[in-house]
Amino acid sequence: MDVMSELTDQRDALKRTKGHLHDVDGHLSTSKMFLSLMSRRIQGNQAMVWGLAIVLFIILVFLIYLKLQKLMAFFR
Repeated sequence: MDVMSELTDQRDALKRTKGHLHDVDGHLSTSKMFLSLMSRRIQGNQAMVWGLAIVLFIILVFLIYLKLQKLMAFFR
């Protein structure tokens, strides 16, 4: 009887452990989803920063071109 009682206790402990492992697996899946979402947001933000940098560079080049045109007209 003692052996049967001990085996029952061990089976219950294994079932609880299995339940905890399923909970942990669920939390890991949720964490993976959040990390993927954060990664996509970071990539989107980086793309916007690069796009803004390119637009600002184009504006800067255009302004320099206009100033040089004005300067050339002044010396003529």
